[in-house]
Amino acid sequence: MTCRKLALAFFSAAVFITQPVLAADNAPNTGNSIITDIDIIGIAQNDYSRVTGDNTAIDTDKLEVRRGRIGFKATLYDAVKVKAELDLDDPSDPNLIDAYIAFNPTSPLTIKLGQFKTANSLDEQTSSKKISTFERAGFTDAFQLARGVGAAAKYVGARHTLEFGVFGRDLEDDVLQGLFVGGRATYEPIVVDDLQVHTGISFRYRELSSSQTPYEYSQKPVANPAGAIVNTGEIARSDLFYGAEVAVLKGRFWGAAEYGALRADCITCLSDPTFPGAYIEVGAFFNGKKTLKAGSFGTPKIYGSVKDGGIGAFSAVVRWDTLDLNDAGISGGYYETITLGADWWATPNVRLGINVYKVDVEFGNVVNGLDAAFATAIANGVTTEDATGVTVRFQVHI
Repeated sequence: MTCRKLALAFFSAAVFITQPVLAADNAPNTGNSIITDIDIIGIAQNDYSRVTGDNTAIDTDKLEVRRGRIGFKATLYDAVKVKAELDLDDPSDPNLIDAYIAFNPTSPLTIKLGQFKTANSLDEQTSSKKISTFERAGFTDAFQLARGVGAAAKYVGARHTLEFGVFGRDLEDDVLQGLFVGGRATYEPIVVDDLQVHTGISFRYRELSSSQTPYEYSQKPVANPAGAIVNTGEIARSDLFYGAEVAVLKGRFWGAAEYGALRADCITCLSDPTFPGAYIEVGAFFNGKKTLKAGSFGTPKIYGSVKDGGIGAFSAVVRWDTLDLNDAGISGGYYETITLGADWWATPNVRLGINVYKVDVEFGNVVNGLDAAFATAIANGVTTEDATGVTVRFQVHI
């Protein structure tokens, strides 16, 4: 049986087991229930995106379901938490995103087993429902900071968190993956009145199995429908990511910045390349504020939700984002983006917004894996691209 079939079987069995609890959700808790708490979770992000280029033929125009997910979280005997969430972007081909069991979920120390994210990057640890811009920083995608099947321990203190995990394959990948390990530490040196300062560091090391093709690193011109605009090709047998992060929240205002670098154990290079990436963002809420808890941004606080007769909240953000895939003879390209974003939060769970972005790229010499428009341009001697784009999103989550 494939990993995907096993994953879907896990999800179906979990839903079957918890169905009686869902049916009796309004019944009083007698204290003898196996499942003491359960919540349905889900998200629908509907996007319209348009990307055009000055120097290439790229002209992407698409309406899509960026994310469509449904799942549940349940607590057993007040001591074990179970989470399972299906990705339904393509209803004919559902994918299991998260599937894990967490022991002692209400204590400072939690042990997790299953599939979940490695502990890296503030941007990556923040849910896609709550990130400031619609797409995360370029380095998080390029360096494949993602999920895996494994075990992790996390300690959450009053002002700090510590997490470390060991992982293997992804449930959606039937190719046996090599071992990867990761960890993250965060600390809040200042929490005074309406001022909160967050700092953190993280790392991840991974290596190929004999069944995998070499690692490659690439990134799109922000918008999801477009293909890659920078790419190194398949070059590495192992790699080490390390990063640092900081965030400051002061009343309605916030700022965040990260630096991440990946050192690749290159198969074809005379020396091993290091690829850096970074972003800086600043933003503000009006009639609301951003929140941060236990090492990640949370659901924004809305002063006057529409459902309570208010006007909701408005937010604005500007982000600078960069990624350099050129080093040690590898010419993958250089990528720099400015994104302007504005959102109306009708409630903490309903978001309507727009992101406008400008992408400046110096092409590398690798054409494999690129969007056809960019590959053709490079073959014709084009060395740079100035792409512009816009994404409009309507989001509802529970």
